[in-house]
Amino acid sequence: MNVARSDVNVERLQVEKPNGELSGLRALIGTLQERRDLLRRKQVGLELLTPRAGTVFGEDLPRKVGQFFQKGY
Repeated sequence: MNVARSDVNVERLQVEKPNGELSGLRALIGTLQERRDLLRRKQVGLELLTPRAGTVFGEDLPRKVGQFFQKGY
């Protein structure tokens, strides 16, 4: 009887462990989705409209929102 109880406890742990891992992964997915949504909202504010195609680099771009850039800035 003790062996049967032990087997049941082992099987219960084998079920509970993946359930715990699944809960942790769901929480991680939720956190990553929130982060993605935040970054998408920030991205909208960083769109740059230009008459010509090009690439703009710079760490201070968020401070320049709504301003005109000089050539070579």
